[in-house]
Amino acid sequence: MFVDQISLSAKRLSCGFSQVMLQENRLTGLLFMLGIGFNSWLMLACAVVGSCSSMLAAMMYRADTADLDRGLYGYNGALIGLAVSFYLPLSLSSVIILIVCSMLATVIQRLLVTVRVAPLTGPFVITGWMALLLAQWFDLNDTVLPIVGNDLAVTVFVDELLSEGAVQAISHGLGQVMFQGNTVTGLLFIAGLAVAAPKVALWGVFGSVLGYEAATLLQYPEPLVAAGLFGFNGVLVAIVLGDRFPNRFLLIAGGIIMTILITRGFQLLGITPLTAPFVLTSWIIFLLDCLSRTGKSRNKAAG
Repeated sequence: MFVDQISLSAKRLSCGFSQVMLQENRLTGLLFMLGIGFNSWLMLACAVVGSCSSMLAAMMYRADTADLDRGLYGYNGALIGLAVSFYLPLSLSSVIILIVCSMLATVIQRLLVTVRVAPLTGPFVITGWMALLLAQWFDLNDTVLPIVGNDLAVTVFVDELLSEGAVQAISHGLGQVMFQGNTVTGLLFIAGLAVAAPKVALWGVFGSVLGYEAATLLQYPEPLVAAGLFGFNGVLVAIVLGDRFPNRFLLIAGGIIMTILITRGFQLLGITPLTAPFVLTSWIIFLLDCLSRTGKSRNKAAG
């Protein structure tokens, strides 16, 4: 019984990590966790705490067991854990913020589902901004946790091997979905997507490629482009729209470019974008598609 419970918890945790990129695959989740741990074991630990906190809140809310098994109540918490560990130093206050915001994300997710709005990473964006505001309120030092693993010989070797700006930036675009600016981590994320479905991996890479190329063409700040900060929202949009509108290439490309513009807008306003550009772009396209289908149905009925 105990072993079965551990196995179920491990499945929910790994699926929760895979759901960060909208996949339901235990191996994908494990590769994502491996990628994070390779870059920083401390960030991985915080992500696990966030995911478990979010799932605990879901169980307290008596969420559907099938949704828990699919990892649908783990990914927002994992992202909050990553965000808190990236932006704040590890302390009792930051851990409390991490746990509270992760649990609150579940409440927000259930509210969005109730009103029939696709949650995506919306709960993470809302609670992530709350976490940053709370950090300012408690006057926490805005420093980044040490990134364990960046000085490993294998990482240095791979980074030198892939020293071309475009290749590195594209890999970082995948990695930055989970706050990882590491080439090896990005490659592990691509492998994780490929395990779930090769087509999904291609869409993810395409989102990062187009994000890099468009940001370069628009002459956005080179350090931000190289870090993949204009790619990760495009990765998520490409995956979501590629699944929902597989034959509408121009729509998908337009969605990716929209995330780049929104990301830059947030930066100019001094607001941390997180995955808000992805969420806003997806919601706008979903709404327009819904209105379009509703209009066509009314026209047919009138005809």
